[in-house]
Amino acid sequence: YPEKRLPPEDGASIFKFVKEYLTNGNPDIVMGNLEGSITHYKYTHKDVSTGRYWAFRMPPEYVKYLKEANFTVMAMANNHAYDFGEIGYQETRDLLDSVGIKYVGKKREVLQLEIKGKKVAVIAFSYFDTSNNHLRIEESMQWIREVKASNDIIVLTFHGGAEGDKALHVPYGMEYHWGEKRGRLREFCRKAIDNGADIVIGHGPHVVRGMELYKGRLIAYSLGNFATYSMGTKGHVKYTLILHAEMGLSGNFVRGKIIPLMQFDEGELRGIPYYDAKCNTVKLIQKLSREDFKDSKLIIKDDGTLEPPYVERIGEEF
Repeated sequence: YPEKRLPPEDGASIFKFVKEYLTNGNPDIVMGNLEGSITHYKYTHKDVSTGRYWAFRMPPEYVKYLKEANFTVMAMANNHAYDFGEIGYQETRDLLDSVGIKYVGKKREVLQLEIKGKKVAVIAFSYFDTSNNHLRIEESMQWIREVKASNDIIVLTFHGGAEGDKALHVPYGMEYHWGEKRGRLREFCRKAIDNGADIVIGHGPHVVRGMELYKGRLIAYSLGNFATYSMGTKGHVKYTLILHAEMGLSGNFVRGKIIPLMQFDEGELRGIPYYDAKCNTVKLIQKLSREDFKDSKLIIKDDGTLEPPYVERIGEEF
C-alpha cells in the first residue's frame, strides 16, 4: 500500500501450485500467519513514504482463497496485523468468520479446539502489546501455565526475530531489527516448552531457520515467507516450506515432514510458492539445525521427513 500489487487470475494463483500439500493427510489444524489486513478500509497509520515501513492490505474477496486452500486457523499476532488500525483488524476477523476460518492474536486470547477427545489451545505471540508479548518472558510463562491448567495440549505460534539473509541463525540473547527489540527467542521458545507448550512454530525473519527437538517437543524457529506476492525473493528469502507435524495424545512430537517449496523469483508470479523437487529448503534447514542446535535429537532426512530418536518413537507406539 498504496501500490496495487495483486496476483494473476484475480488472486486465484496465490496458492495454486501448493494447495494439495495443505490437504494431504487430512490434518486436524492447518495454520498460517496472516500478515496484513483483509479489508475495505484504506487508511493506514504507517508512514509508508519513508520506504522503511510497509502496510499490507488484501481485497475482502480474497478471503475465499484461504478457505479453498484448506486453512483452518490464522495467527494474527505480528507487526502488520494492525496496518489498517482496529477497523481493518476487526473486518479481517469478520471476513474470516464468514468463511469459517478461526483466528487468534489478541492479548490473552486462546483459541480452544477439541481434537480426538483432547482440549487443544492455540495461542499467539509477537513483540507488541496488542498481542501476547514474548519480550516479557516471565509474564508470558505465567500465562502459558494458566492456559495449560485447563487444556491438554498447547500449540504456540510466535512472530519475532531479525530479518533477512543475515538472520538465518538463531542467536543467543536479544535480536534487533531497525533498532527494535525482536525477542530472545531461544530462551522464550525453550521456556515455553518448560511451562506447558507442546509445539512452537515461528515466523518473522523472512527466511527459514533451524528446528530442534526439546524435551520431546518440536520447535521450528522460523518457517520463512510463504505467499508474498511481488515482494523480495533475493538470496534465501525465496526458500520456504509447508510443515507437517504429528503429535501424540500427550503432546509429544511423533513425526513430521518438511514440504520443500520455493517462490518464483521473477515475472508475474514472483513471490508465489511452488514445490521444489530439489529439496533446497530441506538442505538448508538440515545445515542450520546442525549448526545451531548441536544437542538436538531431531532427525531430518534428505526427503524432509522429521523423526524423533528411535527409542522415543517406539515408546509412542506402546
